[in-house]
Amino acid sequence: MARYTFPTFGRTQKIISTLLLVGVLSGMHVSYAQQGSASGAFRAFAEDTIAGYGSQLSTSSLKSGASVDFLLKKPDGSSLSFATNASDRGVASVDVDSFHTQRAGMYHVTATSSGTKAETSFQVFADKPAATLSSVIASKKMAAANGKDSAQITVTLQDGYGNPVEKHKVSLVSSRKEDVVSLKSAVDQTAPDGTIAFLVGSTKEGLATLTAMDMTANMPIGDRVQVLFANDVQSGATTTSINPGQLQASLLAQSNTTTLTSSASRLRVRTEPSNRVAVGDYYNITVEVLTQDGQPASDYRGTLLFTSTDANAELPLKTTGYQFTGAEQPAATKVFSQAARFLSSGNKTIEIVDRDNISLSTSFTMTAYDRAGGGSTTAASTIVITRPQAGILTGGDITVEGTADPFQALQIFDNGTSALTISADAQGVFTGKLTGLTDGTHRLEVKSLDASGTVVATSESVTVSLRSSTPTVQGILYDPKGPSFAPSSQVKVLVTAEARLPRVLYVLANNPYQLQESATMPGQYEGTITLPSAPGSYDAKVQIETATQVTGEQVYPAAVQITAPAINLNTVQYTPKNPTSIDVSWETPSTVTTLPLLRLAYGISATNLSQKKDIAGGSPFTLEGLTPNTTYYLQMQVLDTAGAILQQTDPRAVTTPEALAITNARADNVDGKLSVQWSLSGGKNQVTRFRILYGVSPENYTKEQFAESSATSATLEPLADNALHYIRVQALAANNSPVVQSSEFTGTPMSVRPAASAVCQPADVTNLRVIIEGEKKFLVWDAVATAEGYKVYKGTTEGTYTETMNTTEPKFPITALSTDAKQYYFAVTALCDGKESASLSRAVKVESGPLLFAFIALFLALAGAGYAMTKRQVRVI
Repeated sequence: MARYTFPTFGRTQKIISTLLLVGVLSGMHVSYAQQGSASGAFRAFAEDTIAGYGSQLSTSSLKSGASVDFLLKKPDGSSLSFATNASDRGVASVDVDSFHTQRAGMYHVTATSSGTKAETSFQVFADKPAATLSSVIASKKMAAANGKDSAQITVTLQDGYGNPVEKHKVSLVSSRKEDVVSLKSAVDQTAPDGTIAFLVGSTKEGLATLTAMDMTANMPIGDRVQVLFANDVQSGATTTSINPGQLQASLLAQSNTTTLTSSASRLRVRTEPSNRVAVGDYYNITVEVLTQDGQPASDYRGTLLFTSTDANAELPLKTTGYQFTGAEQPAATKVFSQAARFLSSGNKTIEIVDRDNISLSTSFTMTAYDRAGGGSTTAASTIVITRPQAGILTGGDITVEGTADPFQALQIFDNGTSALTISADAQGVFTGKLTGLTDGTHRLEVKSLDASGTVVATSESVTVSLRSSTPTVQGILYDPKGPSFAPSSQVKVLVTAEARLPRVLYVLANNPYQLQESATMPGQYEGTITLPSAPGSYDAKVQIETATQVTGEQVYPAAVQITAPAINLNTVQYTPKNPTSIDVSWETPSTVTTLPLLRLAYGISATNLSQKKDIAGGSPFTLEGLTPNTTYYLQMQVLDTAGAILQQTDPRAVTTPEALAITNARADNVDGKLSVQWSLSGGKNQVTRFRILYGVSPENYTKEQFAESSATSATLEPLADNALHYIRVQALAANNSPVVQSSEFTGTPMSVRPAASAVCQPADVTNLRVIIEGEKKFLVWDAVATAEGYKVYKGTTEGTYTETMNTTEPKFPITALSTDAKQYYFAVTALCDGKESASLSRAVKVESGPLLFAFIALFLALAGAGYAMTKRQVRVI
């Protein structure tokens, strides 16, 4: 059968990308094609694939037009055959539909042409885990809080088709910090059967909620499980009949119950009416607490809690429970008269459990019927067939299930003839299987007869049509894949069934959509449906007709899940926070009570959003680690529990601000004052004002002065005349914390200038070098006789200097160099009457870093020993 490919992506591309993904997750070896050995003149090939994706079978070296038969043997032992012809190039190929590759394992292929065979095989790997099919199971629901007893938690990973997923790392986290969670074995990955086991113990009483997380696939697994730790539990005790998750946390936290009897072993319940009650009518519940031998447990003083699968059911003392006092009559028996009722119809399960010992529990089922829909309290209506429903059944057997009075003797009638005698169990539930039936119409009834054979109660009849040849649906595919979808969205449906059926309908929420058979792929029926607007789970049903107009239908257990909008995508906002981060905000509808799974996809191209960040909390979220002055394209995605995209925004362009920097900082003498000037580049909106720090020793600032955010200069006064001042400019945020700051620079205020000669043109500075005095490093040079001072130039490129500093002495400290291994160049000019020497001195190159001056002494020693310096720049390492 040819394989269907949705037009939105190519089959090969999708298989390869998914293989790579699963290969990374599970550590598997990914093989795109495997060559088999051939016993004739041609060879066979097949593609490895992922469960739920198709594969391709092919051959080579055939004559043009030669017929080829492919036989595919699946891991479950079943076989498929395909027939085709070789192309003009002598290549024959067929596509294996994804429906046939849902089982993981090895698939064996035999290609036959003109009596010659070629064989190969390909492997189907498990898909990524499906949260709904994976499970978390506790070996027991109650353990002793003694630090020794423990409950085993088994996590099982399965993909969407039930294949075990191995080699995945899983973590288990408890809701309480006092609990101890450990691996049961030394292996920290799932086994070949997809399982991994943990042990959970505690010394603290109370209910522990345990959450499993697939760390490899980065997704939660199944439902949470709960274990109740208590001091009065014997190690190894197990329970099977109650879900602690249904107990109210406030009740479990209470500790005012002081006596737990050891003689109470089980509960026995009677209801009146017994199994059916009209919606809105009250009924009685009688609870007996019994010992192991069935006698009343008269010393029982526990508290019983009532819970129901119907959250709106009215139950006895639903909030506080009922505590036995020992005064009950009969002993250990409590009648809750007219204390319970249901407000909606359907089958309801009621659970009764001891608040402090959940192993003492029981449950029963009641059927609430709507009186307006024909319900009755007569004896004849106490028998109800719940399965099968009217319609077409396939095969030769029919299983009949339903409810009646407890232990009631019953007979199943087929077309008016008694076919099977059964009885209801203690809960009033019955089941019976009719075998060896023939095709045709079967009218089913369940009756109760008295000792004389008189019918005393009869169910309503259910008529089914039994056909062994009813067409079956082989599979349903969706695009997008699902399993969850957004309300009112459009989804493409592909149904695989028998070819040339007159009519195929896809029914969802009672809305039928007629599908059209593909002109090129017989047996594949396609159509586009509009999903319901209300969130919820909907059964998908395919209805087909044969040439004789006999209608058949198949209900798929994998329901279509409609998920409410997790966030309002129209409210998503992206706001640059600083040069390296962007704030993302959105609104969540008030009806959403659980935070959705969100992912932010981004990149520097709208068509390549290769980077992704999962968002665990609510709005806002800060995307960090970005490059300044760069345009990013961002897309918010809403995911389901399996990681599929439910909703997403269009990519939106956002540009990060330029990085902040203070450059060209300098200080000039103006009649005994220092005029400080600087430049600010980058995100100026982050700066509220500037702070100028200064003092008379390096990195030791004793005074400060502020300037407005728009300022680029400030005047420092009063200052010590003719003293070298060390200065730094800081840009401040609204909270007065520095956003960015300049390197340290210097200036010398001079109120009285030396008398200038008639012609003052200072000579060039010579012999610029580096010296070390103690732990300090200095630039020094030969003094210029006519100089009033000197200007020191600093930059990261020779000949290009971004900072200048003034000094009156032929000596200048090297401070505030970056330690990121940058190189710096220094040069000096002499000053006289506002004029500089005609040329800069030769440049000195200094490389900063951890070993900034490790070998300065060695260098100077070598230079002093007579080594010639042929370059104008000195490199200090």
